[in-house]
Amino acid sequence: MSLTNLLKKSKKGSAEIVAFAVLLIFIVVAAGPQIKALGATVVNGVTNTNTQVQETLGTK
Repeated sequence: MSLTNLLKKSKKGSAEIVAFAVLLIFIVVAAGPQIKALGATVVNGVTNTNTQVQETLGTK
């Protein structure tokens, strides 16, 4: 195997890693607000459930 072939394989691997990193960054940037909103919805739901349980048990 020649040095040229090794360099070509190395460049291909590097390009794939960079492409994967760019894809991950895009997903985080594009989906970030929706994930944050979902987290806030879950927090509100858990808080409401805790309040209802406390009221039912008479501990509030």
